[in-house]
Amino acid sequence: MEKKLSGAEKEIMDAVWRAGKPVCVKDVFALIGENGRKYTTAATFMTRLEKKGFLRCEKRGNQNYYEPLISREGYLKSRTDDFVREVYDDRATELIASLCRSRISEEDYRELMAALERGAKQTGS
Repeated sequence: MEKKLSGAEKEIMDAVWRAGKPVCVKDVFALIGENGRKYTTAATFMTRLEKKGFLRCEKRGNQNYYEPLISREGYLKSRTDDFVREVYDDRATELIASLCRSRISEEDYRELMAALERGAKQTGS
């Protein structure tokens, strides 16, 4: 995908994904709260996200309604794939080993092992 969201763009996309239906700027602004932003700033970001290919806009009466062109899961997978490729030379095992050394609790480790086992069963390994 090679498209990244800035922090503010991700905040808006998270609100759109959470809504689960087409939303107007007013809806998104209500979901994100002000967070120091103005309504017009949210509108500008949504227009930018449309131009970047993250949102589709449909005019309904005098309102623009936006819906995502990529799912949250699809975006996270794409960004994770980019990260593993760029930082770990496309070797996910090195990423997982690094996380296990520094950031994973026993409970996280058990969940990871269960997820890996489910993945192995799905791929027939």
